Amino acid sequence: TGLQAWVHRHGLPQEPDGLGPFVPGVEAPPRQVWLAWRDAWWHALQVELKLKDRSRSVLERLDRFNLARTPSRSLIETLWEEIDQRDDWEPLFAWLAEVRLAT
Repeated sequence: TGLQAWVHRHGLPQEPDGLGPFVPGVEAPPRQVWLAWRDAWWHALQVELKLKDRSRSVLERLDRFNLARTPSRSLIETLWEEIDQRDDWEPLFAWLAEVRLAT
């Protein structure tokens, strides 16, 4: 969701260096892992833009296929705490509904 929010605020960057690690709520991935992902995403983006010349479709897919809350350790612990402490399964069910909408 960090990438999605950034693209909505700033638009698509002009070059891959314009992207930083967008992993909210968790530690940034190792630099080489991030660069490999970034470069692969950038290449796919450029191919799409040449084929369709529609950056809007990129934004629509970012909205559709990026979870509002990624399954980071902190999210999982928060969901589990509700189940463990209060037997409240609703936060988990709500998050699973978000996941279903993104697939």
